[in-house]
Amino acid sequence: MSTLEYQQVHEAATIRARSHPSRPSPQDVEDIAQETVARFAKQEPGSIENPAAWANTVAGNLCVNLARSQRGEGPEMDDNDGPEALERFLVYGTRSSRAGIAIMQTGILLAMLNPRERELVQLVAEDTPQADIAEIMGYANADSVKVTLNRIRKKIKDGAADAGLSPYWQRHPSPY
Repeated sequence: MSTLEYQQVHEAATIRARSHPSRPSPQDVEDIAQETVARFAKQEPGSIENPAAWANTVAGNLCVNLARSQRGEGPEMDDNDGPEALERFLVYGTRSSRAGIAIMQTGILLAMLNPRERELVQLVAEDTPQADIAEIMGYANADSVKVTLNRIRKKIKDGAADAGLSPYWQRHPSPY
């Protein structure tokens, strides 16, 4: 692993862990970054096209695993979960309640997005600042992230109508 790759992976993992909603301690953030680097080093050289994006996903999964282990719940996520980690996290719950139905509808809507779009949605759901999202995902700037989010919102709105899902979420004061 080159020094540049090490720096990219470590920095992306650190940013992701620091901004994760579970708010890991500074020591946990560093442990997550180091574990991400160690997992990256085990990968086949050249097999990961965007090391920073890969590290972002792995660090996010490690944060979820840490939070779940501290609460004693749920299955762990692995390096191959990618953007689907958000969907798995959302699906962890009851399906017979109103919230469960919303979770299933969310899964349907997420399935309409490509992996890169789902990764972007996952970062937004974790309250990652748009400037950090731009850096992690390789966008030119935060404005590019905003444009992409607007395109995703239109795609979800159109997809929800096509799938026959009731658009109650559109009446929410801040639906996005």
